[in-house]
Amino acid sequence: MLIYIIKEDSVLDADSLRKNENINNIIEQRLKYKIPILFLLTHADIYCEKVRKTEKNWKEICKYQINNNKKELLEHINELIEKNFKSNFKMDEADVIHTVLIEPKRIKNEDLISQLPDYLKQMYDTGDEKAKELILTAFASGLQSNEKEIPKFLSEENIDILDRKKLIEKLKKYLPTQYHSALNMN
Repeated sequence: MLIYIIKEDSVLDADSLRKNENINNIIEQRLKYKIPILFLLTHADIYCEKVRKTEKNWKEICKYQINNNKKELLEHINELIEKNFKSNFKMDEADVIHTVLIEPKRIKNEDLISQLPDYLKQMYDTGDEKAKELILTAFASGLQSNEKEIPKFLSEENIDILDRKKLIEKLKKYLPTQYHSALNMN
C-alpha cells in the first residue's frame, strides 16, 4: 500500500497538481503493481485558519475549497490514468481522504501563568490551590476557544475530515491483521 500526503493549506488547482510529478509516478506504480494507494489531504485546518483571519464568510469559502480540493485531485488522477496510461483502473472518492494529523497542543501551566494579565496574575498569586486551578482553567479555555472553532466547524459541516484515530481505523481495512497492533493507539 502506498500513502501519499498532499498539504491543502492552499488551494489545489489544475496547475499545482500538474506540477506535482510525484502523482504521476505514484499512479504509474499503482497501475504497474496493482497496489492500493491512499491520497491524504492534510492541513485543511491551517487553510481555514488563514481564511478565517481575512474573510468574513470564511466558513463558506473553506467548505467549498476543501470539497473542491478533493474533487480536483480525483479528476486530475483519473485524467492521468486515462490519458497517460490508457487504463480504466480509475480511483474513486474512497481513495482520497481529508485528515487532520496534528492534535491540538496542550498549554503547560507555566506558560499559562506567564500569559496571565496583571489583574489575573495578582489574583492567582494570592489565591488558594482551588482558586489557582479555576483561574488557569478559565484562562486556558478562553485561549483555546479560537483553536477549537476550526475543528468544530470541520466536524459540524460534514466535510468528512478524519482525525488520527478514525484514519487509523480506515487504514486497518487495507492492511493485513498482523500489522494492526502497530497501529493501536495508547
